[in-house]
Amino acid sequence: MMRERIPIYAALAVLCAIAGTYGAAGLVDAVNRPDVQKAIFGALLGVPGLRAVLLASVLALFFILPSALRRVRPEFRMTPTRVCLTIVMLGAIGLATDIGLAAMVVPGVVIGVLASQALFSALLADRPANGPRVLSPFAGAFARSLALTKAHFISTLGVVALSLAVLLIPFMASLFGALVLIGWDDRTLVVTAPLLLFVFVYFECVRYAIIVRWYERLAERQKG
Repeated sequence: MMRERIPIYAALAVLCAIAGTYGAAGLVDAVNRPDVQKAIFGALLGVPGLRAVLLASVLALFFILPSALRRVRPEFRMTPTRVCLTIVMLGAIGLATDIGLAAMVVPGVVIGVLASQALFSALLADRPANGPRVLSPFAGAFARSLALTKAHFISTLGVVALSLAVLLIPFMASLFGALVLIGWDDRTLVVTAPLLLFVFVYFECVRYAIIVRWYERLAERQKG
């Protein structure tokens, strides 16, 4: 999956390296402040190299997702309509999950698991010839995800947890290593920023490969 769009990811990595040349003086200064935790979090977002990694990761998602979906539907293409649909779906799923987490942790987890297949359901839905092209798949995506996951909640929870661990553990370990190197010399961002992006892209490809295959299995079980 990563090889399919490697020139694009390489171009994004170059931009991250260029942003890394600006250093991380604000992050280094934040360590000496009394409110160190809040100061470091804000300073992380202010580091040009790390901010470039964040933005490049978001852009990379729109190339990783279609590559993953082509594993179950080879003719799939990420059209402008589907880009808009992806943004709407991710926002809706994130909002619903955040509301559940704010109320209590358990409802947020339940909502997140039951809605975990909604994005794929929306993107792979057959579109009617007439009618609202974006809202028609959006309307039934959550119902479809619920139908797929409610009878397989525990196993879907395990797949979702595994897919998140596959991404977050190596990425957070790489970020920690990058921060250690920044403390030694912030010019290391020229190398660590593009490496962080490549770590994200690779393991995000693995994560989406896992959950797309699970979507395919759930769909086959429902048909059976």
